[in-house]
Amino acid sequence: EYQQKALSIREKVFGKEHTDTATSYGNIGLVYDNLGDYDRALEYHQKALSIREKVLGKEHTYTATSYNNIGLVYDNLCDYDRALEYHQKALSIFEKVLGKENPDTAKSYGNIGLVYDNLCDYDRALEYYQKALSIFEKVLGKEHTYTATSYNNIGLVYDNLCDYDRALEYYQKALSIREKVFGKENPDTAKSYSNIGLVYDNLGDYDRALEYHQKALSIREKVLGKEHIDTATSYGNIGSIYNRLGDYDRALEYFKKALSISEKVLGKENPDTAQCYYCIAFTYSNQGNYNKSIEYYQRIIAVDPEYAIVYNDLAWVYNQQEKYRQAIEMAQKAIAIDSNYANSYRHLAVAYDALGCKEQALTNYRRSAELGNEKAKQYLETLN
Repeated sequence: EYQQKALSIREKVFGKEHTDTATSYGNIGLVYDNLGDYDRALEYHQKALSIREKVLGKEHTYTATSYNNIGLVYDNLCDYDRALEYHQKALSIFEKVLGKENPDTAKSYGNIGLVYDNLCDYDRALEYYQKALSIFEKVLGKEHTYTATSYNNIGLVYDNLCDYDRALEYYQKALSIREKVFGKENPDTAKSYSNIGLVYDNLGDYDRALEYHQKALSIREKVLGKEHIDTATSYGNIGSIYNRLGDYDRALEYFKKALSISEKVLGKENPDTAQCYYCIAFTYSNQGNYNKSIEYYQRIIAVDPEYAIVYNDLAWVYNQQEKYRQAIEMAQKAIAIDSNYANSYRHLAVAYDALGCKEQALTNYRRSAELGNEKAKQYLETLN
């Protein structure tokens, strides 16, 4: 609302092709980006870019900022080729105008690293994140928040590479800076606690994982409130730990808290809300409460009917209930979406076997084993 008022004034006072008007377009674009309305974000960033290219030229730093903002929107849209295109344009200008050891240049390196990270090209992501880190350490110092962000980004790459010791090393560096600069009750500090908790979760150290996730939750509830989406993330992370520990009642308690926020803030058809449904469904399956599990799996299908893992899991649930024809139907749906889904072929085999269709069962056991399913391999070995 305030950004729109500012735009209206600037258009009236300066005209539609003034740099201050472009700034208002850019600010409104950032608001829409944060709201997840990427089409409108692009619309306003493109308006800002058009003015800046015309008035300031194609090699001005403000023009580069528009390229950068558009790149970030395309990154959020998962259009990584176009994101790279715009980030590279921004980087080219920043390097030429500001030099290679400027914080804005470093930010461009970081943004390009983020795109490669999303593309799972971790070597190139590390290359760009390291470039950004090197500049930030040199220009801003080792205790600056941008330096902390670079440490965090590098930690994320090592986390994705399952190199958990190095991930922890970089996450701890980021946390140390954030605690010192922001204090212990800041959202960025909470993010560091959360990331460290996820590493300990992956390492199977659930007590320490819970410790860090509880720290993150405590900050988020206090600073962001109990209905913020980051608070929901913490509830979900804690739920996952309890699920792994076999404490299904507590897992469900936390997953349902996360779901309540996600439905309210993001809506029932958002992918993050669907993920909450999945966690609840999976936990009910582990608990043996198959009817409740089916209820939540069906909610996901209502949002995304092309979610192969849901049909796969439903096949398992129906096999547990000895509803073999329904299990076959679900497994076949999963395979129709992903023809290399090894688990689904095994669920199909189990159902056919139970119905006395030995030939079809054997065919599907063999296909599952070919795709690497260990349980299918073990079953076939028992036949020899």
